[in-house]
Amino acid sequence: MSGYSLVDTNYAKFEGKITISKYKDAKKQGTIFGEYELAEENKGKHSGLFKGKFVYNFKWNRKTEKVEEQYIELTGDWKSYDGTLEFKTHLKNQ
Repeated sequence: MSGYSLVDTNYAKFEGKITISKYKDAKKQGTIFGEYELAEENKGKHSGLFKGKFVYNFKWNRKTEKVEEQYIELTGDWKSYDGTLEFKTHLKNQ
């Protein structure tokens, strides 16, 4: 998994992994639970590591065979590489 984080004026690329721990399938909707660890590129004091749990919900359209109404929520912590900063995080796509 990869992307970009933006806090104030600090823009950094990150990449990492997600680990799926549980999948719930209801005919029209799916939910995936797991953990994530995302490392920002090291650009100094305001770069670090995101770690926590995620929940991903989506609906499956049988006619088009496509995923619709995707929602992901990541809850955890961010800690700077030098260990001087630490924050609770709550990221979501909506």
